[in-house]
Amino acid sequence: METQIDKEQQINTSHTNKIIRCLNRLEDALLVTCLLTMIVLSFINIVMRNTTGGGIAWADKLLINLVLWVGILGGAVASKDNNHITIDVVSNFIPVRYHKYLNAITNCFAAFICAVLAYEAYNLVAQIEYPAHQVFILHIQTWIPMAIMPFGLALMSFRFARLMILDIIKIIKKREEI
Repeated sequence: METQIDKEQQINTSHTNKIIRCLNRLEDALLVTCLLTMIVLSFINIVMRNTTGGGIAWADKLLINLVLWVGILGGAVASKDNNHITIDVVSNFIPVRYHKYLNAITNCFAAFICAVLAYEAYNLVAQIEYPAHQVFILHIQTWIPMAIMPFGLALMSFRFARLMILDIIKIIKKREEI
């Protein structure tokens, strides 16, 4: 028989899952929008350069920053479902039964590295770019497009930490079954 607390936990989990799914869709849409913008803007700029002899003045700066956004968002999307690039050198030399431990260690290491990079990217944006008040394009300050670095790396760190916790839960459940 379900208690009131169990029902409340199910409702809270359901709402949390809906929020996470909504944020994941937003992240995917932002990645697709950045990629499509890169393609369309590059095409327009090439056509303008070949037909009129000049292109959009700010297009190159925007494209460079969109590459950064696509890279960071692509990494975040890949880490969401553990579909990121991995180097499987060690896993080829250890027995399969130890792979779950290796996955937990790898995800812990990835979470740590992303957290350190997020911290350093935050310092770069907050201490160097923000105070400089440099204009990127169209009166937008430089720190605004660069803010994707600490945000995206922190998101990746969170996701790798989540994957590590899920790996540890699998290890514990497997031990309880024995």
